[in-house]
Amino acid sequence: MPRWLKNSIAISLTLIILFIAAGFIFYNMLTSSLPQYEGEISVTGISDRVEIYRDSMAIPYILAGTEEDAAFALGFIHAQERLFQMDLIRRAGAGRLSEILGPEALIFDKMLRTVGIKKTSERILKILKPEVLKLLIAYSSGVNQYLKNAKGKYPVEFDILGYDPYEWKPEDCVLISRMMAWELNISWWADISFTHLVQKLGEEKVKQILPEWQENAPYVIPPEIKSYPKINSGLIEIDKSFRKFLGINGTHLGSNNWVIDSSLSVSGKTIIANDPHLAYSAPGRWYAVVIRAGKWNVEGITLPGVPAVVFGKNQNISWTLTNIMLDDADFYIEKLDSTGTKYLFNSEWKEIRESEGIIKVKDSLDVRLKIRSTHRGPLISDIHPYSFLYPDEDVKDNAISMKWIGMETTEEVNSFYLINMAQNWDEFKEAVNLFSVPGQNFVYADKVGNIGYTFGGKLPKRESTSPTFVFDGTTDKYDWKGYVERSEIPDLFNPPQKFIATANNKTLENFKYHISNLWEPSSRIERITQLLTSKQKHSVSDFQNYQMDQVSPYAEKITKYILSAFNNVKVTDKNLLLA
Repeated sequence: MPRWLKNSIAISLTLIILFIAAGFIFYNMLTSSLPQYEGEISVTGISDRVEIYRDSMAIPYILAGTEEDAAFALGFIHAQERLFQMDLIRRAGAGRLSEILGPEALIFDKMLRTVGIKKTSERILKILKPEVLKLLIAYSSGVNQYLKNAKGKYPVEFDILGYDPYEWKPEDCVLISRMMAWELNISWWADISFTHLVQKLGEEKVKQILPEWQENAPYVIPPEIKSYPKINSGLIEIDKSFRKFLGINGTHLGSNNWVIDSSLSVSGKTIIANDPHLAYSAPGRWYAVVIRAGKWNVEGITLPGVPAVVFGKNQNISWTLTNIMLDDADFYIEKLDSTGTKYLFNSEWKEIRESEGIIKVKDSLDVRLKIRSTHRGPLISDIHPYSFLYPDEDVKDNAISMKWIGMETTEEVNSFYLINMAQNWDEFKEAVNLFSVPGQNFVYADKVGNIGYTFGGKLPKRESTSPTFVFDGTTDKYDWKGYVERSEIPDLFNPPQKFIATANNKTLENFKYHISNLWEPSSRIERITQLLTSKQKHSVSDFQNYQMDQVSPYAEKITKYILSAFNNVKVTDKNLLLA
């Protein structure tokens, strides 16, 4: 046999062996961390046996004697199926991404530490109801039991990044819920963008592109904008990069929910539907589950990291959510003294509060972060490295503070526990009254045929009816004047039209307080209303078809104009020919 042939065979065999070995190692890495769906697992931390069944869709059914045991089991199965997702989000909220990703993630850590989501979560933990805290502790024990059992065989993402997750704590559950509020905060984008446009294009041109609603007062563009230091959109770019990094920047056109009462239902029972349009992600954002444990008898969609059904039903009621589009944040241009330690407010120099922290950075030196705050909130302009990215002195020297409801000690975790336990409209409404951020449209149905809508969100009182700009921080003119009492915000209960629907649209007309200037276009709510008024009776299968409906009233209105633009035009583009 020629030597070249021997060498070729030897090399080929070696490559085949290496390929098989690498395939085996990679296969083992992937499969060793898969969830255990059958058999028994011995754990410590539960009072009695817990059973978990899964249906043909792999949806788990948790059967437990106590609420705490069910929370333990939920924490365990959340962790065994979504551990990396949970860990990444809590790290983001805590400002600890740089520990595993290096300097590239440092700006994200600075942003969320400055906003203070972790510190806010720690404060919220102190106001939780005792029974809620017990659930969070039990849930955390379940997550940690999985961490202990899976040591050495965590999901492959941990191997790739070369780290192990740290112990799960109850404040991590709160932190993840607050990160959802951050994701749905639209003011971070709108206020800074519009102010930047006014400075760049002028007031008259910007008025032409601002969204309008007839009953809103005309836009009042603060005259002080002309004297502001130059606003830079770099602050928005940080958040855009962060959302892209976490995979929450995809197409999400908005959420829909609707309900009909028994008189419009083929079955004679209320029917309710929800279609939450958050950004596509892999794995998905939500986790479906059925829980039967003591008084906690719910089924619906959970957020991995949080022991509560976010939207779903119990044995007596059902509830769904869409984003209100509530304007829950404002921004202020602050005037600092030459030392940067005081700010001007109502003709007096006030001391700026300062705090410091250390950010650990993988493969690099630790970074010291100084956070400066006014009475409104932190100077979010400090998170951007203007000094070397933007040599323009006007941009470098501006100071912008942020006031956001999400920085306050609010009761969403308590609220969702009480919603899960609610037995009727009054209990449900009382639970929603505790909910502050992100503002949500809560639509309700119960087994005795009632339907309802209530406003879930903390609504600031403002002097301006159009606060979609960065404001002058040297005066209290633009400060919030407290919050609107929930009793002043209308709700619906068994309305005459026999149905209720929301689609991120404007839900309250001629309301004296500002809610938002950035509602979603009305096309979706128009179509939902068309469908719900298209027949006398609706069925569950009808609702399923409605959720897949693709008819757009907007498209119906503008298509003829688009087509007319091609009159007497020879079309050669293949895509246009197909259209």
